[in-house]
Amino acid sequence: MPGAYVSESKAYAKFHGETSMGGNYRLYSLEVYPDELLTYGDPHEFIYIPRSLDVAHERMQNRQRD
Repeated sequence: MPGAYVSESKAYAKFHGETSMGGNYRLYSLEVYPDELLTYGDPHEFIYIPRSLDVAHERMQNRQRD
């Protein structure tokens, strides 16, 4: 989903979801291009900004929930 927080590490994402979000999170796997990730200084956290809304929609239709 555009604007979603993402991580390159499934383990980190689970840890962050449990500790920082009190278990109130959803975890998905999705392959994206590196230029679609915006960083703000944390080496494990990014924001997903797709190349286009069409690309994002197609990926979301084919995503896998972990």
